[in-house]
Amino acid sequence: MPDSAVAMPSWFLALTHWHHINVFNFYSWHSVLVLLFAATFFLAIVRHTHQLLKHRSALGALLSLDGFTKNSSLGSTVIYAFTAGLFRPKVFISPALQAQLSAAENDIVSRHELAHQLRLDPLRKWSFSFLAAFYLPVISHRLRREFSLCLELAADDYAAGGGSGGTTVASTVIKLCRLSRNQQQFPSPLSCHFYASEIEARVHYQLRSEPGRGFPLSLFVVFLCVLLASCLLSVDSYHHAIEAIFSH
Repeated sequence: MPDSAVAMPSWFLALTHWHHINVFNFYSWHSVLVLLFAATFFLAIVRHTHQLLKHRSALGALLSLDGFTKNSSLGSTVIYAFTAGLFRPKVFISPALQAQLSAAENDIVSRHELAHQLRLDPLRKWSFSFLAAFYLPVISHRLRREFSLCLELAADDYAAGGGSGGTTVASTVIKLCRLSRNQQQFPSPLSCHFYASEIEARVHYQLRSEPGRGFPLSLFVVFLCVLLASCLLSVDSYHHAIEAIFSH
């Protein structure tokens, strides 16, 4: 097996101090970690591929149902407002909901769902869900929930930017929550529902006294580089710490 360390600069080897870059013993704790990661990766691919195919199949049914409810008596009773579809997301807003909202409220709902559509939020939810699958279930669930809330907050801000203001957006969120209380939601984790995520947090966010500030992208890039450098420089130390417990 060729020694890849030869191709590395001497200053890099001295800095990282990697001893075992080409050493792998299958009958050691190395294989346990590799097999565990491989199993997690395989299960994540299978689960999210199945989720993707199921969502694609459900989207066809949603299109048929949406057309059916708009041309039947069901259109006066079914209430929904959500965005579904990964690469070409579509917005679904029922006539029953539009009939019970004012012009300003309908504009808020339309702009909110338009934000999800323009930003490909269903695809972003699916991609983030795949990455979160490598964490423990409790942490993974929390990450997905917080990411979903962030998408809703961003869409609410986009709706408020149309001139309605945060107070009107907050009242619209509360009104839709009340109207949809006894309505059955479409159970797709890849869709973005107007009234399905952290209602209280969204209302408080829109009623805040000071405008929120986004995290600077430049600071995020710097933090990411520092984190990557820390991992590269400390990998050998962690390796020897584990070897002190397990037999190589």
